[in-house]
Amino acid sequence: MKPILTILFFLIPVVVIYSQSLAESLTLKSPRGFQPGYIILSDSSRVEGLIRNNIRHWSSIQILQQDGRKTTYTASQLREAVINQVRHLSIVGEWYSEVEKGRKLSLLQKASAQSDGIQFNGNEPVAIAGDGAEYQDYFLQFAGRPDSVIWVPATKADAMIRELMSNCKAVLEMIRDRKIAVNELPVLVRRYNENN
Repeated sequence: MKPILTILFFLIPVVVIYSQSLAESLTLKSPRGFQPGYIILSDSSRVEGLIRNNIRHWSSIQILQQDGRKTTYTASQLREAVINQVRHLSIVGEWYSEVEKGRKLSLLQKASAQSDGIQFNGNEPVAIAGDGAEYQDYFLQFAGRPDSVIWVPATKADAMIRELMSNCKAVLEMIRDRKIAVNELPVLVRRYNENN
């Protein structure tokens, strides 16, 4: 009986320590600055992994795949990136965050601070012409036109919304006798999609 107790005395701590280290190694830890997500490449293939969001400053993202490979992509190489459940669209070499998605009209916000320059798409350099918009400016995207966005500058938001949403009576009633502020766009786009 004594030898069995001695063996158990030494064996149990070893098993406990081994099982704890095994559990820790199986848990996927995010390196600093990386968040879970996926990307859609220009050929529509999906790649999942941990993503570092460099969209604002470098107009790029870096993905750490499950096999340990790190790859950096620019907007011209991707269609979209979903980082920590936030969808970022790449449209004509620019990054936009999806604020409000609708079946007729979507509201996007510029996510990259760089607006023009040269990007490398993997095969050749691509010149990106800036749109003049600033970081976090709003853009509208109508259904059926995935590669086209309409910039809504804060100074022209009132006139543009009245013109672009003129076919929606619910929106026109909501804004009838007042000037529209650009921060009201999410509510107006939601109302447009509900009533059109």
